[in-house]
Amino acid sequence: MSAKWTLTVDLDLCVNCHNCVLATKDEHIGNDFPGYSAAQSGAGVDTIRIDKHQRGSGTQVELTYVPRMCSHCDDAPCLKADSTGALRKRADGIVLLDPEKAHAPELEALCPFGMIRRDAGTGAAHLWSFDAHLLDAGWEMPRAVQACPTSALQCAKLDNDALAQRVARDGLEGFPGMEAAKPRVYYKNMRRLTHALVAGTVLQETDGRPDCAAGITVALHEDGKERARTVTNGFGEFAFAEIPPQADRIELRLSTPDGAEKTVPLELSHPHPVEIRL
Repeated sequence: MSAKWTLTVDLDLCVNCHNCVLATKDEHIGNDFPGYSAAQSGAGVDTIRIDKHQRGSGTQVELTYVPRMCSHCDDAPCLKADSTGALRKRADGIVLLDPEKAHAPELEALCPFGMIRRDAGTGAAHLWSFDAHLLDAGWEMPRAVQACPTSALQCAKLDNDALAQRVARDGLEGFPGMEAAKPRVYYKNMRRLTHALVAGTVLQETDGRPDCAAGITVALHEDGKERARTVTNGFGEFAFAEIPPQADRIELRLSTPDGAEKTVPLELSHPHPVEIRL
């Protein structure tokens, strides 16, 4: 099996700088690449976009920035549904949209994941082409990867065995809901999207006033079994960031250095105890 291009996105490293978005626009706005992609207009089309996902609430919020683009799926629904002949998949795994056929009205609807988008200025449909024109000219990576300052985006040309090894080694996953399409864009640290964040602040009375309780042991229990534990920081804060979505009967068990204890039951639908008073 020949090697195919694969992109990995590390959600722990994306900082929402939008360099990938801007570099891709810089490459494609006003530039025709015959056989690869039509020139995009200044009105623009985001072939790469950054979605935002929030966990937590109150004073403890975690934002995750999620780059989204065409995943160049190996079993692409768009290719199966295409009757225009505009879409094709190359031997190296890259899916391209023929710029000569990009005005077909049905193209946007062919991708169930919303990754084929129409340029408001030209009316042409576009997808993220992996900058195939640059790779064919000898570049080692597309502009988006080159422009990423944190290495959140990385690419490689891998055969199936090498890809399977990397997926297992790095815990890579396709975007949720895309598994059947066999995407070639993989995400690392997907727990930031799929798992719950349980966080809060512990307070205790000091001279008749509530004060931040540092050094309190907080243990998270699921179905009576301890799954994780931590100690509150100087602000009395604690957080558990990897709670499986199917977790049931969650409770927090707090203990102070002098032996006092408190148990707080939680519902994952409302997982954030804004404050716990000892």
